[in-house]
Amino acid sequence: MFEPLTVADSQVRALVCYEQLFSDLFRDEASLKSQWFAVVTNDAWFARTPFQDLQAQAVRLRAIETRRDVVRAANTGISAVATADGRLLQPTALYEEAIVIQEIELREGSTVYSRSGDVAAWVSLAAALALALLARMRRD
Repeated sequence: MFEPLTVADSQVRALVCYEQLFSDLFRDEASLKSQWFAVVTNDAWFARTPFQDLQAQAVRLRAIETRRDVVRAANTGISAVATADGRLLQPTALYEEAIVIQEIELREGSTVYSRSGDVAAWVSLAAALALALLARMRRD
């Protein structure tokens, strides 16, 4: 179990590269103690592909799911601050050297998603499959 880091009297969970795509890493016990997240990533291997934008959009989703600001620093990709309401502040261009200074909000507590995870999605999928099966059985 990783504990959050203390940075300037705040608790931050640091994630590396591809970890930004895994919502469970943002929902684990240590993350729930964090007031914000930091993602440091090497996006050079994505070159100028659409995956660069996908990676940046993923942190927006993580910010919304956890209601925590996420600071993303990428060497060749998009660096930005994703706010708890899903805004992407000061996004850099690909391969742009920049220093981004942005005030972030420190938050505590949990969201429905951080407590339940993908349960609603799995229940919805099961219900859709059950309805499709029922419709097929009625048609036959």
